Amino acid sequence: MIRTEVSGEEGMNAAAIIDTGKQMITVLMPAQSMYMTMPMKQTIDKATSGKVNRDTALENTGITKNILGYECTKYLAKGRDGTTEIWATTELGSFMGLGSGMQGPMGGKMFGQ
Repeated sequence: MIRTEVSGEEGMNAAAIIDTGKQMITVLMPAQSMYMTMPMKQTIDKATSGKVNRDTALENTGITKNILGYECTKYLAKGRDGTTEIWATTELGSFMGLGSGMQGPMGGKMFGQ
């Protein structure tokens, strides 16, 4: 299992638990005392469908930095709610089937690199 957490403004935090054995994702929303589950296939299909959120633009800044021994590139995801800084690398391989061996609109490399 894999757990990831996202911290938001005003205590709007969320966590996702990915159960690779059951192929399910559970999203926890503690501030709302809620959770939801969804099949991984459905989530991966949606993420790789090629449909772009028209309210968000992804910018490759061209800035690179060595982070923990990996050459990373800085991206900015700009949307109506603000800007998110993303440091990404292609040196770590795929994550749960996403990445260099993946078929589809991402072309096998993160952000179409």
